[in-house]
This record gives sequence, structure tokens and C-alpha cells, in this order.
Amino acid sequence: LMLERVWPSIVRPPGVQSVIDLAEEVKNLRQQHKELNHPDTFVQASKIKRKLNATELQLERAKKESASISHNHNKNFLLAVIKALGPGLLVISWWSKAVTELSPSVLWPLAGPLAFPAHKPGTIG
Repeated sequence: LMLERVWPSIVRPPGVQSVIDLAEEVKNLRQQHKELNHPDTFVQASKIKRKLNATELQLERAKKESASISHNHNKNFLLAVIKALGPGLLVISWWSKAVTELSPSVLWPLAGPLAFPAHKPGTIG
């Protein structure tokens, strides 16, 4: 629930609602066709059958489009996670060793802030 508030498309990617609506409509049309499939109501049943066939075709197209959108959405989400975690993982991996070491007098005002807590002043990284 909290994740849906932060990033709504992660829970239900765009396009999924239209697939759900079309599936519900197909279900209702099948029920109507089943109820009207008698010789007395042949004309009404055939109209509903044509509409049912067209809606099923729309549903198949929407499912294919939704699968494509979902695939792209998942790919974009993975890239966002990598972009967010990548720099942090690099910092953690470089935490134990200094990138370079200079004389503290060269870096005088910034010698302390540029060094990680485990490093001596004058080291960078």
C-alpha cells in the first residue's frame, strides 16, 4: 500500500486497467449471449456474438500491448534501482582503501573532509 502511494505504476503498470475492463466486458457479453441463445432471440444473440468477437479481439490486442508496456516498465525500474544503488556500492567498496594519498599540507583546508573516517588525513577516497 505504501509502495503504491510512492510509485503507483510499480503496483499496476499502465494499460493493465484497460485489460481488466475488457475482460469484464467479455465475461458479461458471454453471459448475455448464453441467455439469449434461443431461436426466438436469434437476432439479438447474433448481435451480441458479433460484439463479443470484436471485444475478444480488442482484449487480445490489449493483452499484447500491456505485456510490452509491463516489460518496458520492469526494465526501467531495474535501471532506476541500479542508478540509485550503484554509486553507494562503489563508495562502500572503496571505503577500505584510499584512491590516492597526498601530503596533508597540499589539501590543508579539505584534508579531513576528503578522507573517509578510517583513513588518515591527506588520503582521498
